[in-house]
Amino acid sequence: MTVISDRDGELGTATADGDWTFTPDSAMSADTHSITATDAADNTGEVSEALSITIDNTAPAVTINQAESQDDPAADTPVRFTAVFSEPVSG
Repeated sequence: MTVISDRDGELGTATADGDWTFTPDSAMSADTHSITATDAADNTGEVSEALSITIDNTAPAVTINQAESQDDPAADTPVRFTAVFSEPVSG
């Protein structure tokens, strides 16, 4: 099947077997999308329940600071630091 976005056009293809996943061939625009899937004969299936997805193409920023308890680092001492992210991150 072909997967199409109302914003970005054709996104790529996937094998429709009742339990499928899809990864776009290129990055989707940061926006709200309506997605349509069509078969090889350009038939569109029944409309399913809406699924809301958010495309966020902005990577989180990170600030790395020397820990308050850290003396200036030397070759023979551990380096302590803190990392502060601009948004929650996981993984």
